[in-house]
Amino acid sequence: MVKPCTSNSSLTTNENNIVIFETTRVRLRDGVELAVDYLVVSSIGRFPVILELTPYGRGPDRVNYRYEASYWRKHGYAFVIADCRGTGDSDGEMAFFSREGQDGYDLIEWIANQPWSNGRIGMRGSSYTGTNQWFIAREQPPHLSCITPSATIGRPMEDAPYRDGAFAVG
Repeated sequence: MVKPCTSNSSLTTNENNIVIFETTRVRLRDGVELAVDYLVVSSIGRFPVILELTPYGRGPDRVNYRYEASYWRKHGYAFVIADCRGTGDSDGEMAFFSREGQDGYDLIEWIANQPWSNGRIGMRGSSYTGTNQWFIAREQPPHLSCITPSATIGRPMEDAPYRDGAFAVG
């Protein structure tokens, strides 16, 4: 289920020629809602999608993803940026990497079912947004085509950040 937050045309620009995103909320399987911004290439057609799930904030007052989104749009990709659970404008409680896999799975499948998506979703990111890609890929969302993690924590497939239920910090 999706509840719109605001309604801006994703193909319009403001007075500074900055692309305006669509903003929505995506309900996950446990009822928590993530705040999501997306930018599509055109109102006609279906496109591959670049996704970033971030704890750093998706708004222009945080890490500004507008320029990156414009780059991907010019190259034929839709761009989606979402606040992780318990961060930014998303609901829930932040617990390092505890729900990223399931949340990412649900978000990817929501994206795949949008009229502007061709069902091929790739992820990008570094640091936290690189590491969470490993946890999402482990869940095997049917529409996840690729991940491009960089600057990740340890060896996620061998040294999971959680050991015996506690977050491993060293």
